[in-house]
Amino acid sequence: MCGTLTVPLDYVDTTSNATLELQLVKVSAVKQPKKGSILFNPGGPGSPGRDLIAGAQAPSLLVATGGHHDLIGFDPRYAFLAVLIVLHVAKPSSDG
Repeated sequence: MCGTLTVPLDYVDTTSNATLELQLVKVSAVKQPKKGSILFNPGGPGSPGRDLIAGAQAPSLLVATGGHHDLIGFDPRYAFLAVLIVLHVAKPSSDG
């Protein structure tokens, strides 16, 4: 993990302040000058984006993007870690 991105838990309910944090992973650019970052969304639901970026496809993605950009991946909704976070947040309290 290289950081987090705070996002609304429900984009439709504009009155809600509930959020969750997506865990991010970064693969650094291999060429200079760096030209910024590319945030990859594997499309979901259920496809883990952190594995896409940090896994065996990273070298191919660096070549495909020219090598001047940092590659950032996250797990979209219904990917394993994102589901655990949502279930934890949405779990009803036992207080009543």
